[in-house]
Amino acid sequence: IYIADMVRGRWGPDGVENTIKQTAQMDGKSVSIRLPQDPGQAGKSQAKNFITMLSGFNVKAETVSGDKITRAQPFAAQVNIGNVKMLRGDWNKALIEELRNFPNGTHDDQVDACSDGFTELNEARIGKKPATAGSRTYQ
Repeated sequence: IYIADMVRGRWGPDGVENTIKQTAQMDGKSVSIRLPQDPGQAGKSQAKNFITMLSGFNVKAETVSGDKITRAQPFAAQVNIGNVKMLRGDWNKALIEELRNFPNGTHDDQVDACSDGFTELNEARIGKKPATAGSRTYQ
């Protein structure tokens, strides 16, 4: 598993939307986009807004279930045996620090993105979902 890029930051709602849209445009339409969808009406509404904003891209919202620690375990297992690599970038240090501090760290959005992205790619590999040319998961 190779992590090629990570976009992270703390933004208000408009900043989140702008960053996701800009990142999608830079990645191109061959990269599938997966968004976590919180349960309940607010989560459905937010997912619908993002999917509308990303019209023309392969985008899908997925309802997340289970606690974060359980969802992170399959990805963590691959990290721990050396099966996860990352391209060098300014974002490496922050990601490594967040992974090391999970679940006791201040932030866990990147862990969520890695876990969800791993699940998406693994399900495609075992035939539960169609394979994609690339994948970007947002938290």
